Amino acid sequence: MSTQKYNTLDPDLFMKYAHHMLESRIINAVTTRVNKPNLSICDVGGANGIISNAIILKSPFKIRANVLDVFTKYKDQLVNNGIHFIRGSIIKNKFKDNSFDFVIFRDVMHHIIVGGTKETQKNQVKAFEEMIRITKKGGFIIFEEEINNSTLSSRILFYLSKIANRINVQVANINIGKVVVSFMSKKEIEEILDKYPNEIKVLKRQFIRWNFSFLWKSTMLMNKFYRAFYVIQKIG
Repeated sequence: MSTQKYNTLDPDLFMKYAHHMLESRIINAVTTRVNKPNLSICDVGGANGIISNAIILKSPFKIRANVLDVFTKYKDQLVNNGIHFIRGSIIKNKFKDNSFDFVIFRDVMHHIIVGGTKETQKNQVKAFEEMIRITKKGGFIIFEEEINNSTLSSRILFYLSKIANRINVQVANINIGKVVVSFMSKKEIEEILDKYPNEIKVLKRQFIRWNFSFLWKSTMLMNKFYRAFYVIQKIG
């Protein structure tokens, strides 16, 4: 089994685009479901806590927010000192079953990279399974994720980014080479969710096509690229 590690995330690149996180539909989806004080959130891959903080500020009640991220660097960059930072990965966490009222993430899945496509897919499945496990019964899993409904172009992007990252080649303006990415498809996400008919219920799913720059469009690799949004309740 391959254990080759690549740069699958870039904290400095995230900070460049962090303000876009405030546009997330996750914020409203959580705050409209907060109906009592001291509900808990696990913000998976939450970086500096920008989404968690927006939820805290908008919530009608006090929220206990936790950011789970692999980069310790973010601990010193938290936008709110009231957020609890936990260094770690959703794949290998020490949380007990039914730990959180809300488990949220934004654009995390395509950065979960280990080895080749098969190993990566297994880890993406594992990540979803862990999020279901640590969510309390009656709680919610709410997320946004960039998806690519063309398996072929998704695999091409995976190997292009992997090769470019390994030999340290970067393509200006499209971020190829900065990080390795493996985009899931709607079908892949739905297949995972369908495995838990007695444990979860999808309350909302929405898919919005992205309008890319001419440079990206010219590659023909993002023609079936969408932003997916899910609200899922744990029922069992």
